[in-house]
Amino acid sequence: MFDNLDCIVCSELMFDPVLLTPCGHSLCRGCFEKWVQTKQERSCPKCRGNVNKIYTNYSLRDIVNEYAAKNKNKISTPVPPTPSAPPPTSDSNIMNEINAKLLDAASRGKLQQLQYWISAGANVNVRDDCGHTPLHQAAFKGHLQCVNELISAKANVSAQDDGGRTPLHCALFINQLECARALITHNANVNIKDNHGDTPLHDAAYKGNYGCVDKLISAGANVNSANNCGHTPLHFAARRDRVDCARLLISSGADVWLRNYYNDTPYQDAYSKEMKQLLRSKQRVCLIM
Repeated sequence: MFDNLDCIVCSELMFDPVLLTPCGHSLCRGCFEKWVQTKQERSCPKCRGNVNKIYTNYSLRDIVNEYAAKNKNKISTPVPPTPSAPPPTSDSNIMNEINAKLLDAASRGKLQQLQYWISAGANVNVRDDCGHTPLHQAAFKGHLQCVNELISAKANVSAQDDGGRTPLHCALFINQLECARALITHNANVNIKDNHGDTPLHDAAYKGNYGCVDKLISAGANVNSANNCGHTPLHFAARRDRVDCARLLISSGADVWLRNYYNDTPYQDAYSKEMKQLLRSKQRVCLIM
């Protein structure tokens, strides 16, 4: 009746279709759950093959909903609206799968899927094998809408991965400026250090993100914070020839005389003539004062 849109169990238009793996057959979520309860095994009603995992078939669900909206008169049994989330469950395997789906949606910037899995009870602070949360993934990839959605869902904006890096570190290091601004606005810790001792300001100065350097300083970032090698953000700005950032750091209190563990000041780390002139002039001013 509905071509390939009818359920292999109830023969009606599929409601909340799920995809069975590895066989690839789809059917109503409710029909599959009833089948499992009746047969006391996770098998496909069509091919009888074992089912390892089930996934919401988003593409098929959209097609079904579109068909139902256009062909109301042809459908004998009204199709109820698709639920915003599957029923809550305490099964650890299912929750692990839901959490994995949330991480994947955040990484790929799939906002609707991300919202779906959050509403399904996924842990917004779940971690992958490297300690990355969904917010790390979204910030790293520059998915601003997903970042905002996760923040609204109370994701930890200062969570540290296995390398000690926060979502703010990730956003700044890859130049995802809008995501960085969103995190700073929502009180991400601007002085937290990763395992190398770098703060978000180190990353912003290294990348030359003037706007983020300014916003971090306004949010209370320590301009003289030293990493594990004694490098301050000004050392990084000098080494990378970020002249505008260096000026801003100096005007905000960065010490031009601070030495790293190699006994070098930012001036000695500088390469370009313009940067050396800037730092030398500031050193002279300090000597006069």
